[in-house]
Amino acid sequence: MGNKRNLLSSINQVIIDILNSEYQGVNREEIVMADLFSGSGVVARMMKTYAGKLHVNDFEEYSEIINQCYLTNKNDFNEGKFDDLLEKVLNYKKVKNGIIRSNYSPKDDRNIVKDDRCFYTNDNAIRIDTYRRAIDKIVPNEMKKFFLAPLLYKASVHVNTGGMFKGFYKDKETKIGKFGGTNSDSLKRILGKITIEKPILSDFDSEVYIYKRDTNELIRDLPKIDIAYIDSPYNQHSYGSNYFMLNLILSNKMPDVEVSRVSGIPSNWKSSNYCKKSEALSSMEDLVRNLNASWILISYNSEGIISYSQMTEMLKKYGSLEPKEAIDIDYSKLKSGRSDKQIVKKNKEYIFVLKKGI
Repeated sequence: MGNKRNLLSSINQVIIDILNSEYQGVNREEIVMADLFSGSGVVARMMKTYAGKLHVNDFEEYSEIINQCYLTNKNDFNEGKFDDLLEKVLNYKKVKNGIIRSNYSPKDDRNIVKDDRCFYTNDNAIRIDTYRRAIDKIVPNEMKKFFLAPLLYKASVHVNTGGMFKGFYKDKETKIGKFGGTNSDSLKRILGKITIEKPILSDFDSEVYIYKRDTNELIRDLPKIDIAYIDSPYNQHSYGSNYFMLNLILSNKMPDVEVSRVSGIPSNWKSSNYCKKSEALSSMEDLVRNLNASWILISYNSEGIISYSQMTEMLKKYGSLEPKEAIDIDYSKLKSGRSDKQIVKKNKEYIFVLKKGI
C-alpha cells in the first residue's frame, strides 16, 4: 500500500527537532498534532509517540478503518476476545463465489485467458471473500476494525501489481495476465498466502480523533495544532482509483456503477482537487492559509503538479521555511503497476517545513 515508510525517519527527525527547539518543558499530553492526508496511517502512528492529542483525516474508507484499528490505545484492545474470534474467522467455511474470486482473479490460475483479471490467485481471492463474510457474520461491530485493517494490509501485499491497483502484471507478448509478469518477478510476495494477523499497536496512549472529510473543509473546524503533516496527492492519479480494491474489499459488494473493462475500477471513485492542474496550487494555498497550526510539514514529489518554486513562493507568504530549502530525499519507485517489468524511476520527495507566522 502506498505509504511514507521510506520518508518516515526524515519526518520523524524534523518533528524531534521542532519539539526540542520549540517545546522544551511542554508535557506530551499538551502536544497536538495532525496527519491530514493519512492514507496508510504510518505517519499518524509515528506521531502518536509524541502527541497527547492526534487529529487524523483521509476521505477514503480504507484509510479510516486502518486508522481506527492501528491508532487504538492498547488498553482499549480486547486481545482475548480478538484471539477467540480470529480462530473462528480463519476456520470459516470457504466462500468460492465471492466478489473478489468472481471479478478479480482468473478462473484457473494455470490457464489464464484474455479477459481474466489477474490481481489475486484463486486461493487468495477465496481467502479474502471468506474472511470478509466471516467478519460480517461472526465479529461484533466494535471489533470489526481489528480484522478488516490487517486483511487490507495483506491484500495490498500479496497482489499481482507493483503496489497500486490501476492494473495487474501481464505477459509482455500475449498481453494476458500473468503472475509476476513476463519474467515471473516477485512471485514469493504475489503468491504468498493472505491471512489475518493480530494488529500491533503503539505503546503510547493518545486522544485520537479520526475523520473522513475533505481536508480543506475539516481544518476550519479543528483546534489549534502544534505540528501538522500534509501529504496530499501530487499528480492526476487519485488514491480512490489507485486503491479502489481496498474500498471494494471493505464494502464486500460490487457497486451499482460501471467498472472499467480491464482493471474493474468502479467509476464512482472520489476525485481530489489536488489531482487537477487547475486546482492543486490554489487548494494547497487555501489549506496552508486556513490551517491553524504553528508548524506545517508538507511532503511533495519532484514530479508533482505544483513545482518546487511555486510551493516555496506560496509558503513564504505564510511564515518562514526552516530550513530555507526543502529537505530532499532521493528514492526509487515503480513507473507503472501494469508492466511486468519493474521499471525503476529515480526522483525526489521534498519535505517543506513551515513555521507559520502569527
